[in-house]
Amino acid sequence: ALYSLTTCMAIAVAFLFNDLFHPGRPGLIPLPESTGQEVAAITVSLKDTLMNIVPDNFLGAFVASDMMQVMFLAIVVGIAMGRMGKYSESVSHFIDSANNLFGTITAMLTKLLPFAVFGSIASMTVSLDFAAVKVLAKWTGACLCALLSMLFIYLLLLAVLGRLNPMKFIRKFSPATFTGFVTSSSNATMPTTMESCRRLGIAPKIYSFSIPLGANVNMDGTAIMFTLTTLFVAGLYGVTVEGSALASLVSTIVMLSFAMPGVPGAGTACMVLLFSIVGIPPEAMSLVIGAIPLIELFMTAGNVTGDGVVSTIVA
Repeated sequence: ALYSLTTCMAIAVAFLFNDLFHPGRPGLIPLPESTGQEVAAITVSLKDTLMNIVPDNFLGAFVASDMMQVMFLAIVVGIAMGRMGKYSESVSHFIDSANNLFGTITAMLTKLLPFAVFGSIASMTVSLDFAAVKVLAKWTGACLCALLSMLFIYLLLLAVLGRLNPMKFIRKFSPATFTGFVTSSSNATMPTTMESCRRLGIAPKIYSFSIPLGANVNMDGTAIMFTLTTLFVAGLYGVTVEGSALASLVSTIVMLSFAMPGVPGAGTACMVLLFSIVGIPPEAMSLVIGAIPLIELFMTAGNVTGDGVVSTIVA
């Protein structure tokens, strides 16, 4: 319920900053020519999302980095282990050992990611059309201001619902926030997020469930980026998003924020779907794709912080 609440707040914040900044208007920059190809209509429904939680096979969930399917398997395995008697101890030991192994590998890889981030930003700088820098800077500024405002809302929720001093939370949870910023991946940040939750005094039975769940369904930063980017590009094309298109856009963003994998680049793939809902050609993605890696840094930091805030309030 809290994850759903913060997602709705995030979308509302995105609409607010779109109205404040008005980053996209027709005629500001040259638009890419359409190739005439249309994106096939896709609907994202609650039924499909729930059905997709059940994986086709045991290993497929891990290969696809689908955390909802992984959690489903964890519940099934947990129930089965409770019925295994003396054999459950050896299975539990194997799972703990595998968890420590992959956690160590992830920690090793994250130490190299700053170099990848540098390369990504350098590539973005080279590929940008400098005539469009001013317009893109306004859209980027709107996204960053919205993301920072969402962080303030998190701290307000901590004070009101959790009755906790926000400064105490910031001091103990900041390593997870910075790791999320560097990795651009909620999943890769989970070991650090759980350790920060432990330092906050949250019981393992809470954060061992709430953090993996939040890494998949609590994509508030993603919801902000989706909303502002779609409205920005729609404005450049002179498309007015209202009525049924607006309702469809908001509902799809909510479902995508629940169902999207917490890995770098997943948001880019989902953006074309949102463009098709409001009638924007897929070529429009070329306008923003260069700046998205920069926004994803702040976006993931916000997602991770939201996971920690909700876990703390529940605790």
